[in-house]
Amino acid sequence: MPDKALGDFDSVDHSILEKYSDTDKDIYSPVKDFTDGEAAVELAVKIVRGMDASYSGKGTAGEANCGVEAADTAGNSVEAADTSGSRAASDAEEGIASKNIMVRRYAGYFFDPEEISVQNDVIILGASGTRLDHTMANISLLKKTCDAGVKAVIINERNIIRVCSPGRISVKRREVKSFLSLMPLGDKVSGIELKGFKYEGSDLSLHQGSSLGISNEITDITGEISHKEGYLLVMETID
Repeated sequence: MPDKALGDFDSVDHSILEKYSDTDKDIYSPVKDFTDGEAAVELAVKIVRGMDASYSGKGTAGEANCGVEAADTAGNSVEAADTSGSRAASDAEEGIASKNIMVRRYAGYFFDPEEISVQNDVIILGASGTRLDHTMANISLLKKTCDAGVKAVIINERNIIRVCSPGRISVKRREVKSFLSLMPLGDKVSGIELKGFKYEGSDLSLHQGSSLGISNEITDITGEISHKEGYLLVMETID
């Protein structure tokens, strides 16, 4: 169960509300200028940065006891699990196990939930669904986490999505055949260098309206990605 449920709950079945009857809730008017998913992500970012006193000390490395669930309309509910902070080892181990179960429920069996937990401050679950407008909006929210200096990913059964500011990241090759796609979140990303990929390059640029960065493959143990300017959308995909 999440620590908090938030949203306008305008499309939520009554049985779901009953299930969360004892959960702390923030209920918004359906007439607002932000989505429920954005509210969940903003709260998760505040928790990670220690800006929400009501959650002080709850987040632990690899722990999901700061789960925030938003009743969104993207075909699923959006859950943003805070995985930051520190606590006694015994509590942390219990938290790791519970959060891995939650991540496994959304991530299927292609991705390692513990790896995802360790590498990220916030894990956004249920962000993709039948409403493509909400799915695209949820992906754009990764810019908000990036600007806040919070490592966040969106995951589902066959995809891991992150947004990176200028710098360098490593992505390991998966045991099953997978693809890695790069797209600009904005007009342009420049100064891209790729090593350990089927299609490598240096000083590359990606522009809106081009599919140049789609369907690359990691050929080494890890693929190295760096760039100098812009917000880079990195998507690992299992076909």
